[in-house]
Amino acid sequence: MVVHDERTDSIPRVAAAVPDRDDSTRYLCAAAHLNPDYADRAVAEMLVERTRATAPSPGIDPGAVLAEAVEARVRIRLVAAVTLVIAVLLALLWPFWLLVWLFVALPVLVARSGRLAMLARANYRMRLGGDSPRGRVGLTFAVLVLLALVITVAIGLEESDWELDPTALLVVVPLFAVFAANRIVINRLITRRFQRRTGHQPSPSARLDSQLLSFSPTLTEMIKQRYLSADVFLAPTEQGATDVVPVVVHRGYDPFVGAGAPHRPWSMAIPLERNPHAAEHQSLSTARLLERISKEIEALRESGPLSPSGRFARLATEDMVAISSDELVEHLRTDEGRPFIQDEHSRPYTHISKERALALRDEPVEWARHFRRFTVLTWDHDLILSVYLHVAMNESTLYIEWTPCVLRPIKAEYREIDTRRHNVGRALRQALVDLAAFPGDLPGNVTRLFTVLRPIKVERGMVNPDKYGSLSSLREFAADTNVRNYFQRLDVDRYLKILHTRAIRAVSALLAEAGYLRASLEQQAQAIVQNSVHIGGSMTGPITMGMNNTTGDIDVKG
Repeated sequence: MVVHDERTDSIPRVAAAVPDRDDSTRYLCAAAHLNPDYADRAVAEMLVERTRATAPSPGIDPGAVLAEAVEARVRIRLVAAVTLVIAVLLALLWPFWLLVWLFVALPVLVARSGRLAMLARANYRMRLGGDSPRGRVGLTFAVLVLLALVITVAIGLEESDWELDPTALLVVVPLFAVFAANRIVINRLITRRFQRRTGHQPSPSARLDSQLLSFSPTLTEMIKQRYLSADVFLAPTEQGATDVVPVVVHRGYDPFVGAGAPHRPWSMAIPLERNPHAAEHQSLSTARLLERISKEIEALRESGPLSPSGRFARLATEDMVAISSDELVEHLRTDEGRPFIQDEHSRPYTHISKERALALRDEPVEWARHFRRFTVLTWDHDLILSVYLHVAMNESTLYIEWTPCVLRPIKAEYREIDTRRHNVGRALRQALVDLAAFPGDLPGNVTRLFTVLRPIKVERGMVNPDKYGSLSSLREFAADTNVRNYFQRLDVDRYLKILHTRAIRAVSALLAEAGYLRASLEQQAQAIVQNSVHIGGSMTGPITMGMNNTTGDIDVKG
């Protein structure tokens, strides 16, 4: 029975689907300038190895982000070079006062580390996993004190060293000028180029003519070749394909590069037993099973209020093939491997023909796995949920792998750029902090200045798989360790449970239509959802569940 309340008729209705606002590229461009480590990781992963596959980053303009990362690295290295020259001058002329400066820097460095550790601990209390940052402040303090003592003993001070030449202050002035210029540039970039209110969308073509990028011509040329356009890169034998499927070549354990962290995956092996009371018995196939599940899930696009802001309306479905870089190398120059890579001097092809992908679906092989990916972009692409489905079956058994992944929001320190205003005073205050911490920052600056990101060195006749597989995406590098709020945490469960329920419903309906018993499926499905238990690994046969009984690995991280 539906109850109609006339009092709600005058309430304006929210549109079924709210238009997306994707700020990810802006935030990642800002991250390259705010965090030198982010810029280093982005360049090392995406640009240094010419043969490395590109990790998928939905909604991200990788060319724009990488152009900013290269520019940030050049600027930071120029600052490090100037400050190192000044440090050498101070060490030669006034070593004692440089040592005093180091002791002055200790409280600044400890306070800076303590603030970061405090923020990390506050986040750690709620986050879904990871190591506690406890102890970093103490370690930093101990290392710096030890360094100061070593310098004190090594210098062998004389009475004349206690005298401070007024000209030493003239050295400090250009040092502060360098720090101030650096901070003002960063502040201007954030407030004028990357903020939402400016309406400016970062693009690689607008930055590739930057004077700073001229200091790194090799990386700049790499951006032009690989990231200015999203061309499909196919093997010669696949060129005539009318439809293609993306290929993800990964290194390391996780094949779902770009999708975030796996979240409560499960698998089922269901024995197929004919129902003696069924009117007819139909044959089943992997293709029929996969299409039935997909159809049931895609029907969620019409679900309306089932998803907040109508996010299910833009649910995306896509086939993909995942390959380990180790296995790709094993199949170099073989008939099976040629559709994926030409030779050891080339990068892997980005796509294969759909015909070949369907062959891998119907006749799976160990080293190249077919998945169907369902993606829901929520909270203006700030929280991305993906599910990877792999199925297989024969006359006696049906097998399902279900791997949800959660790509958590971009870190708060990068999102805060939209609340900043161009403030020279703030930049100068930050420059004063940099000046005070200058001696303590020297080791890091020296390391950054003289560390050159080079391709992996490989001996003649050898092939290193790490040169071909991707490990993380630009978006994953900036992902936080937790969701932003209570509602996002609930939405993770909401969307994934709805998708899970639809998949089980599709399998159950298909078994009934084909004349098979559903008891084993229902038992295993109940075991997965009972008391929010995560079943680690495959399950077969009856499973006993209860309030205090568990099966497999329990995941209580939320």
